[in-house]
Amino acid sequence: MALRQIQVTVPRDKGEQIFEWAKDLGLANITFFKAGRDQDSDSIFITTRSGSAEPIIESLKRQFGFKRPEDGTVTIVPAEATIPVVAEQELLDRVAVEELDEEVRQGARLNLNYFLLAGLSAIVATMGLLGNSTAVVIGAMIIAPFLGPVIATSYGILTADVALLRRGIQGELAGLGAAVALAFLTGTFIPPLGATAEITQRAHPTVLDLVAAFCSGVAGTLSMTTGVSAVAVGVMIAVSLVPPAAVIGLGIASSDWLLIRGAGLLLVSNILAIHLAATLTFMIKRVRAIGWRRQRAAKRTLRWGMIASVTTIVLLSIPLAHTTWVSIQQRTDERSVRRVLRRHTDLGEIRMLSVTAASGRPRVAVELHAQEPPSEERLQRVKEDLQRELGKPFDLRLTVLSARTL
Repeated sequence: MALRQIQVTVPRDKGEQIFEWAKDLGLANITFFKAGRDQDSDSIFITTRSGSAEPIIESLKRQFGFKRPEDGTVTIVPAEATIPVVAEQELLDRVAVEELDEEVRQGARLNLNYFLLAGLSAIVATMGLLGNSTAVVIGAMIIAPFLGPVIATSYGILTADVALLRRGIQGELAGLGAAVALAFLTGTFIPPLGATAEITQRAHPTVLDLVAAFCSGVAGTLSMTTGVSAVAVGVMIAVSLVPPAAVIGLGIASSDWLLIRGAGLLLVSNILAIHLAATLTFMIKRVRAIGWRRQRAAKRTLRWGMIASVTTIVLLSIPLAHTTWVSIQQRTDERSVRRVLRRHTDLGEIRMLSVTAASGRPRVAVELHAQEPPSEERLQRVKEDLQRELGKPFDLRLTVLSARTL
C-alpha cells in the first residue's frame, strides 16, 4: 500500500511530549521541528505505511486530545516514496478512517458539476440505447458521477451519520431522477426506433445482473478503503444504474409498462445490492464511526439497515430468479431448434432464429433463405423433429424467402 505522512502541529513546547511519545511507540521515521523565538508552534512529521496511520492517529488522540483547535492539528498527507524505503509492517489493510471519512464526504458533494455530469451521462446512455450501441452506453458511464453518493449512503448507514446518509440518498435520487427525465424527453422528441437489444436486455433482468451489481459495490468500496483510484470502478457502478434508469424514461415516453416494470426492478435491485456489498465490505475492512457515541448508535442503525436490505433483496430475487430460469429455457430451446435445422440442410440458410416464451409455451420464429420453397411434407417432418427435440408443445412460425444467386 501507499505511504502517508502524519503532520502534527501543536503549541510551543508541547512538541517534545509528542516526540517522546512517538519514540516510545517505536516509530522510526520521525522528524521534530522545535519552534523558534518568533514561532508559536512545534511540528512533528511521522512517515509510515498507510495501513499503520490509523492506529498511530488513534493513540495520538487518546494521549493528547486534539478535540479543540488550540490543542493543535493533525494532517494526513500522501507520500510517494522515501529514501531509504519505509519497511515497517502495516497493521491494517486500508487507509485511516479519518482519511476515508474525508474522501467520502468530498465525493458526496452535490454541486453544479455533479448534475451536469449526471445529465450528460444520461443523454449519452440514452443515445446508445436507442442506437443499440454497447460502446456508446459504456462510454457514457465514464462520465457518470454516482460512485460518491452510493458509497456515502452505505458509509452513512455504517457510521450512523444521518447528515451524510441524507446527502448520499439525495445525490442518488437527484442523479437517477435526472437520467429518467432526460431519457423521457429524448424518447418523446426522437421518433421511435423500436425496442433495441440494449433496451430489451434491461427490461428482462436476471440474477446475473444482481451478482454483477454486488461485485461492483465491493470493488468500489475496496478502491476507496485501499486508496486506489476509483475511476474505473465508478464506471462499473454507473453501468448498473444509469442504463436501467434511462430505459425507465424511454418506457414512460412510449407508455410501455412492461419495459418500465422490468427496468425498475433491475434498478432497485442493483441499488440495494451495491449498498449491501459496500456496507459488508466496510465491515470486513473494520471501518467504524469516529467517536464512541456514534459507534454505539451505529450498531443499532447497522443492524436494522442490514435486516431491511437483505429482506428486500431476497424478495426481489424471486422475480429475478424466474426471469433467469425463463432465459435459460429459451436459450436451451434455441440450441435444440438450431440442431434440428442443421440436420435439414436442404431447407436453406438460417438468417434469423428466436425462441420466446408465451404462457409457458415456446414460440419459435425461424427465417430461412432457400432457392426453392420446401414441400409441405418436408416441413411436416421438420416440425415432427422439433417436437421430439423439444419434448413439449410449441408454436412455430417458419418463413422461407426465395433467394437466387446471379
